[in-house]
Amino acid sequence: DTLNGSPVVIGTNPGEVSLTEVSVPTGLTLNADGTVSISANTPAGNYNVEYRICEISNPTNCDTVISVVVVTVDKPSIALVKTAKFNDENSDGYAQAGETITYSFEVFNTGSTALTNVTIIDPLPGVVITGNPLLLAIGESNSTHFKGEYTIKQTDINLGSISNQATVFGTSSSGRIVDDRSDYTSSDSDNPTVLTV
Repeated sequence: DTLNGSPVVIGTNPGEVSLTEVSVPTGLTLNADGTVSISANTPAGNYNVEYRICEISNPTNCDTVISVVVVTVDKPSIALVKTAKFNDENSDGYAQAGETITYSFEVFNTGSTALTNVTIIDPLPGVVITGNPLLLAIGESNSTHFKGEYTIKQTDINLGSISNQATVFGTSSSGRIVDDRSDYTSSDSDNPTVLTV
């Protein structure tokens, strides 16, 4: 938009122009300074924000062509599936202290924006996680990058099972950090991984 041939920057032209909403979708708010606020939990998608700009000192001098602003709402999310495999190093069919468990992690980008700095934290004392921070494109998953190794303790055998849950983190392009607790079969659930020993 221009006023007297010069670009209008709402907020730097106080008292010169005004904005009037024409059509603003639910979840979005057109502010007096020309910015658009987006409510929490607005579904991902493109929205047309229509408004009219007028000169305050001459209210009939308006932008007669309604401007359309396309706002893209990104909704980042991530999911994690964690599985466990007992490594029977002495091949006797029973778990013993000193034998190991290998944990496999499959991470899913379930949102509408790419994720960087994807990392996993596993609170099981003694587990060693390998795999550098990862980049996941929209819709991408990875099942080979992250691994975990755990050495079975006698206390685990005494309990009869090992149960734990990892958490995955990722950062969206806007800097928002998202996370998910692992499930043992589904990217939609959050149940701990339990291995009988």
